[in-house]
Amino acid sequence: MGKTPRRTIKGSTDLEISSTTTPPATLSLEDAMQQLNSSSLVPECIKWAFGSLVNELKSVRLERDQLREENRLLREQLAISQHSTPSKHSSVDPLAFKYEPHSLPNCHESERLRSIVIAGIPESKKRFLKDRLQYDYSSVMNVLYHLNIECYPVSIYRLGKPKDA
Repeated sequence: MGKTPRRTIKGSTDLEISSTTTPPATLSLEDAMQQLNSSSLVPECIKWAFGSLVNELKSVRLERDQLREENRLLREQLAISQHSTPSKHSSVDPLAFKYEPHSLPNCHESERLRSIVIAGIPESKKRFLKDRLQYDYSSVMNVLYHLNIECYPVSIYRLGKPKDA
């Protein structure tokens, strides 16, 4: 058998790294880091640099795995939502509209189920009823427009007593 070739670190005469170490294919990253940290030939700054790189690699791998899982879940949700309902963005509770064939229709209940309540719209200070009703209607239509709801209100009621009666 011949001599093992030795490499030296550039700029240093006393540090030698043998090329007869275990091949990288059979050495895990943790084992390689353990050998690196236990070696007295490797400067502390190199140990620190490699340790930082390994920690960063672990962090990136963990984030990659989390993103893959998140993507998988989002793909499942997207597939479910595309197959379950024809509308993409429905915020209506389907259980609220259960039809019970044995119950008598109650007009007030059916109207209540299809009603919405908008709170916080200030009252109009106009003197005439017609102007106040027009203001309420315009305010409701403005809210519906900004919520991207396309509907025509059948009736609009202002609840409570007027504040400045």
